[in-house]
Amino acid sequence: MFADNITWKNDSFREKAEAECGDDHECLFDVASTNDLSVGLVTKDISIQLVNESNALSKSGKIFHFWMGYL
Repeated sequence: MFADNITWKNDSFREKAEAECGDDHECLFDVASTNDLSVGLVTKDISIQLVNESNALSKSGKIFHFWMGYL
């Protein structure tokens, strides 16, 4: 299943997922793959958290490389 070829169990479920996920493709994909809206919303929350943490690190001047640690 690819993001441009998501198969939904029905239109009302797709509409609910789109309302909750917005344009977050990972959220939409996970909802469609699992038929569970809560799974997609967890994915969306994690994505938002990672963006926020990345922005905070950028502002602090710290750059984290997973293979080397903080620089």
